[in-house]
Amino acid sequence: SFQLRSHQQEMQKIARRLATGDDGIEKIICDVTLGGGKSLLPIIAARELKRANKIDKVCIVVPRKSLQEQMGQGFMDNDVRRGLSHSLSIMQATNEINPSKGTDGYVTTYQAIAQDSSRINEYELNLSRYLLVLDEPHHILNDDIWHHSLIGLVDRAKFVILMSGTLYRHGRQKIGFLNYRGNPPEIDRGVEGEEWIKYSRNEALGEEAIIPARFQIFDGKASWLDGEGKKVSIDNLSETNDHTALNVALEMPYALSMLDQAWADWVAHKDQVYPEAKLLVVAPNIGVAKRYQSHLAGRQYDCGIATSEEALEALKEIKRFRNGGRDCLVTVGMAYEGLDAPKTTHLIILTPIRSRPWIEQVIARATRYDRHGGRWEDQEARIYVPDDYKMNEIIVKIEQEQEETLARELDEDQDRGNNESITISNWDYIPLNTAVTQERSYELGGQGLSYEKTRRIRRAMESSGITGISPIKMQEFLDCFSAGKPGQGIEPDPTPDHEPIPIDESMTPSEERHILREKINKRCSAIDNKMGWEHGDMNKKVARVFKQSRKDMSNEELKRVWKYLNQRWEALQQELDYHQVDFVAHQNLL
Repeated sequence: SFQLRSHQQEMQKIARRLATGDDGIEKIICDVTLGGGKSLLPIIAARELKRANKIDKVCIVVPRKSLQEQMGQGFMDNDVRRGLSHSLSIMQATNEINPSKGTDGYVTTYQAIAQDSSRINEYELNLSRYLLVLDEPHHILNDDIWHHSLIGLVDRAKFVILMSGTLYRHGRQKIGFLNYRGNPPEIDRGVEGEEWIKYSRNEALGEEAIIPARFQIFDGKASWLDGEGKKVSIDNLSETNDHTALNVALEMPYALSMLDQAWADWVAHKDQVYPEAKLLVVAPNIGVAKRYQSHLAGRQYDCGIATSEEALEALKEIKRFRNGGRDCLVTVGMAYEGLDAPKTTHLIILTPIRSRPWIEQVIARATRYDRHGGRWEDQEARIYVPDDYKMNEIIVKIEQEQEETLARELDEDQDRGNNESITISNWDYIPLNTAVTQERSYELGGQGLSYEKTRRIRRAMESSGITGISPIKMQEFLDCFSAGKPGQGIEPDPTPDHEPIPIDESMTPSEERHILREKINKRCSAIDNKMGWEHGDMNKKVARVFKQSRKDMSNEELKRVWKYLNQRWEALQQELDYHQVDFVAHQNLL
């Protein structure tokens, strides 16, 4: 059933305040995580304000032509029209007289506004009371041509909405129409006349607006000749900061192995789980993209290609991919805003770009919830990436979502020159060879599997004929089975706790709670040490299995966690003993 998410409800409340004559609000700024559903915000605001006779029309400005079409289609979405009880529609227009053509407004692009030397759009906003919506305003560099070309529209609009999931620019550059304070500058969220709507990634997951991102991360080796003809080799991509190693890997067999693994996983998922599933491949440059497409040619499903080399054909391919005519698409630099295909279940990121905003935008192509794709619990974004230092750094920073971390990141990016312009453009090397060496699994905000654990789960799944799900998903099933969680259809293991907790009847609940939490923390650390995992890995696993922070658990729930940890401890010990025996037997055979 149709239900507004919390940030959409907040927009509705603000619009209704404006509709009842609440003066003083001139600008609404929406900081909505990618894929969180910000495209409904203009419809919600326009519906309320037009019904109250506060506006006549809406003008939406977007950064790309593909988004222009997408925004127009959003107003016509039948589910949204029924859910919001609206009948609004808008035209796509590019600097023309009467752009709305009898509809409720129009959508244009920043580039069109910048080229509007006759100021047709300003003239239009003089004729009617307009709600002006600036979509993805992080593209508007303060004091740049786009900024200046939009000032006339902002000044003439009755109300203004800015909405983005990426309210920052590389190198702390200022975004037009946002207020800043301090040095270095930070966005000022307390300006009179502005209302802010914030919707974080964690909130979106909690409301099932986006789906979990689960990574398959591939390490590898590479060798090449440098500009002086000297051979350079690296054994582990994960242990070097040399960007050339990543460039070489993306051109050679390493990338093709990633393609093959992702393709096999996607086909199994498509055949057994979700027939509408789509695969998106992000390539480093046009030449390599063609090689990727050629590598995938002649298989069970056709694979299209969308590059800037043939822009019009690329837009057609993206439309085919989005609307069902293509199941697989290889693209260069176009897997960004405007490529909205919720049926994308598998995403391969084979680009050397290491700008966090860019990578976040690419990941968001796969984390959108598909309303027609079944239960939220059954959906996951399968994302395949190289195991390089900078990619891992970005994944960690996406998880943290902290302003102070973001500020540090932007400074570091500026120092390293790590921005959106990074591509495979340095030809001061000759590739020799590359190969995938190992693979591990990881989930944003969830658990991670080591190289060895991922390998063993994949091998067990293959031998059992289990396909179509990720190793992380398989591990979740095993964890749920071990935990015997209520509601999972599995009765708790009747085996008593292996290690008693020193608790007596004279203890207060608080004292009992302190001991339980202390013992649980020590046991988690012991398992991490025993298995050679990173500190905190077992804590994350517990949080994933019980879906609740321990600080919010009752004492009885903490006892269930302790029981689960004892069962896991015994199982892991048996697993280590088995491997020791297996190793000795192998040595004897040799």
